[in-house]
Amino acid sequence: MPRSGDCTAAWGNEGERMTTHDFELLDEEQATELLCSRFRRLTDAGYDCVHALVLAAHPQIELDAAEELLAAGSSELAAGLLLHRAA
Repeated sequence: MPRSGDCTAAWGNEGERMTTHDFELLDEEQATELLCSRFRRLTDAGYDCVHALVLAAHPQIELDAAEELLAAGSSELAAGLLLHRAA
């Protein structure tokens, strides 16, 4: 079952990753809810607000992977690695 903040939870296609195009198809309320949920999960995991906001805005970044990377290093390093992978 998807966790709060997963794009699959808000998108409704369990097991499928959301793409940027998929995110653009969400209405304003769905997009706001998804971004807030992702931001909350990232800050709860320990990301500083700036890195959490940037990562939350990239729906292709899996939050489980973001949490695992943060456990192994700093918020700045983990955010940089995830953004590099997403590019």
